[in-house]
This record gives sequence, structure tokens and C-alpha cells, in this order.
Amino acid sequence: MAASREPKVFEDSNYRKKMYSPLKNDGFVPEKHSELFVTGIPQKSSIHDLLQFFEQIGEVFEIKLMTKPDGVQNRGFAYVTYMNKQLAKMALIKLKDKLFQNKTKLNLQLSVDNCRIFINGIPTNKSRYDVRNVLRYDYRIENIVDVITYRSYANPAHNRGFAFLEFRTHEEASYFRAKYWDKLYMFGKKMSVTWAIPLKEMDEHEASKVKILFLRNLDVTEPPEDFTRFIYDLIDRSLVDKVYKFKDYAYIHLSTRYNAEKLLASLQAYYKGTMVEISFAKPPNGLSGRCFRNQDLTLKGQVVEAARKPGNFHQRHPQTKAKSKQEKSVDAAQTVTVPPIGQFIAPPTVSNIWWYPAANEYQQLKPDVVSGQSHECSYWPSPTGATPSMYSSPASLDCFNLEDLVDSILA
Repeated sequence: MAASREPKVFEDSNYRKKMYSPLKNDGFVPEKHSELFVTGIPQKSSIHDLLQFFEQIGEVFEIKLMTKPDGVQNRGFAYVTYMNKQLAKMALIKLKDKLFQNKTKLNLQLSVDNCRIFINGIPTNKSRYDVRNVLRYDYRIENIVDVITYRSYANPAHNRGFAFLEFRTHEEASYFRAKYWDKLYMFGKKMSVTWAIPLKEMDEHEASKVKILFLRNLDVTEPPEDFTRFIYDLIDRSLVDKVYKFKDYAYIHLSTRYNAEKLLASLQAYYKGTMVEISFAKPPNGLSGRCFRNQDLTLKGQVVEAARKPGNFHQRHPQTKAKSKQEKSVDAAQTVTVPPIGQFIAPPTVSNIWWYPAANEYQQLKPDVVSGQSHECSYWPSPTGATPSMYSSPASLDCFNLEDLVDSILA
């Protein structure tokens, strides 16, 4: 396919170089699955080198090359968006084994094009229209495609306290999250904003093999045994592998796709005009584990803050374990970093000291206290003090019972 040589718009920043088609300024948005995630890029390669390489397949809509803070060398990965998903799939096949700059092979895969944001803390008596109106009229946000809420188990007239915001593109969703993750206020309270778990989308061939039905908004009070008997009244039980119902949803496993389609039609006819939703189930996407959820918590600092709390020293997030114990001890002895607001702990026996133990201080400090040895430890004066002091000995703390203090803090 002949490559298009339409001039691109170029943007440069300290952390990213971007090149895109002028069609973006006219509001054009490529369909989903048109973006590739590219890794293994040589650090000295430029965005023009990437454009030349990927335009062998067809017209490129946008390239985003992540760079180091100096803006010179790249970080080894980029996002390449074609004009449609057919070109992206063709690039996966044809460029997978082709050398980039006659030196190395690039790692190509479809990008997780997540366009959905999760908002928690919504009053249960508010509807999806209330949420959308607040975002539209109070925050002037007009690019939301849909607002999704789910009904409460106990009261179908109420929601479950959260909602999903669907945007047109991942870039728009990312901009919303970066801007409002810590300052979105709705209905008089602060909302929690994070990424929603991406939904796995199947191609037609994969979808044609699904034999599991999913039902939502069922009667919560209906026992699972009664629901199972109801299914057996609609279809012979020998054609059903398993029926699972919990609260207001259920999964029905059928022996063949034909039987699943037959039962789907029967259930749609039975529940017609009700709130019950019936569809083929989607396979697990591997992104619902704790490790995926903790990625966003780490970015917000919640995991790091939790690791700093006394008693959680041995439950730190893996990303905080990069340094060895010796390096941590040196850092604790030579460097004092003022902890975030809310992380100070005021000992009840000392009115003018705000104590902040280091990661290994409990193990290092308690034996010295018991043996009567002097031990230097970092402390901060009360908020009325002018500047933080670097070190102090137990003598400067009027010889209070430091062992009891440490035990009370780390209890």
C-alpha cells in the first residue's frame, strides 16, 4: 500500500514527542484497536524514524514517543495510531519480523485502548443523568459518550454508589483522570477517580465460540435453587453444564453454542419489558487482579503512604523495595525528608516533638533503648518551630520512656 505523505503536526515537550495528522484538529478520531504499543526502540531513534518505518503499511494518524526529561533520548517505547484498525492489524503481521533501521526488531502489540473512567462516592439516590448534568454544567465537560450506573441490590431505584464515564478516546479519558483524580467534587462531596478495568473485546470468530449466558438485575430474593429449576423448565437439564446465581446476577453454562442461542431467545422473551439484561458472557481479560488495580494506587501515592505508616513496614509495595536494607539505613541516617501532611505522629508524652520513625528504626532503636545506649534519631519540632532539626539524642527528649513510646507508635 502506498504511504501517504501528508504533512504532520509536530509537538515537543520534556517528556513526549508527538506527531499527528491535521485531521485531528478537525475532530477525526480513528476507530478502536487502531493503536499499537511499540517497545524495544533504540534510545537514539527519533520520531521521524518511527514515522518512516510504520508508514510502509499505510497512513499513520499519530505517533507519541516517550522521552527522558532531557528531551533528547527516548524511553524505548511509543504509541503508533493508524487511520483504521485494519492497518494496525496489518502492521502487526508485516512489521513483526522486520528490522527497524536495519538493526533491531520492535515489539508490537495492540494497545489497551481504555476509554472508561471509574468514579466512586456518588450518592445512591442520584441517577446517571444527574451525574452527567453536573459534569456538563459545573465542569463544562462535553466529550463524555456515556455515563453507566448499576442498580442497587436492595433498592432498584438507587445506584450502587459508583459510575463509569465512557470517553471517545483513551487520550480524552487520560486527560480527565490527570486533571480531576484528586479534585472532582459532586453533590457536596469529593469523588474518587481512577481507571476502570478494561473490557476485553472479542473478534467475531472468538465471540462465536462463547457458550455462557450472563444475566443481570435479577430478583435478589430469589433463591439460586429456584432460579436453577426455572432454567431447567426452559431447556433440558442435560444440555446445561452449570447454573450459578449470586445476588442479582447469574451465569449459565451450556453444552453447545446452539443451545446457548436457543436459551438466550427464550430468556429474552420471558424477561421482555423488565430490567433484566441478558447477553453472552465475556471471557476474563487478565486485568482484574490486584496488581492491575495497585498500578493506579501507586501513581496516586496511596500505596506509598500506607507503607510509611508504622506497622506496615513489612508490607511495602514491591516498587518501594528497590533499595537494599543497607542503602535504606544510609538514607535514613543522612537524609531527612519531611513526610506528607497527616503522616506525623505526636507522642502523648512529649508535647513539643512530632515523631516520624524511619523504615527500620523500630528494629534498630529498641535494642539500644533497652541496653541504655545513646541513639541518634530524626525528629521535627512542633508546627510553631522555625526549622526542622536534623538529629537529636534521647537526652534532649528529657529522658522519657522511649521504649514505651516506640511500642505505642508501632502498635
